[in-house]
Amino acid sequence: MDALSVGPQDGSCGRCLARRSSEATPAWALSSARTIARVTRRKPAPELEALRRKLASRAEEDIDQLYGLEPVFEPGESDRGGLETDRFVAVQCPYCGERLETRVDLTTGDREYIEDCQVCCRPIQFSIELEESGALHAVQVQRLD
Repeated sequence: MDALSVGPQDGSCGRCLARRSSEATPAWALSSARTIARVTRRKPAPELEALRRKLASRAEEDIDQLYGLEPVFEPGESDRGGLETDRFVAVQCPYCGERLETRVDLTTGDREYIEDCQVCCRPIQFSIELEESGALHAVQVQRLD
């Protein structure tokens, strides 16, 4: 070795050279090598196999279940007998008297909800009444104060 070189001349580091020397291999290294040799491959769990099949499947039901999606309403597949699913209705704001149009969802049945006036921004309570056939019967609006 000359004065400027720090490690061995063969390009390896000092630690590698120490491992190659005639020193005995530590006991922990031998025991871990034996343990690794005894590891056997287990059969995949049945749950994992079922999950792999669902991931490989292109069925809409499997995709919805995997990602936690709810079924989508398809307009062509309506079981409502050709009835509308929503309708725009004109109502008069009980605060400012302005006429406004709002979309009413007819798929959820009778219900009440609150929507702000598009002009004065005050809350309006909407009461939706449907006929037994699912058609819109009435929309009532009232003030909340």
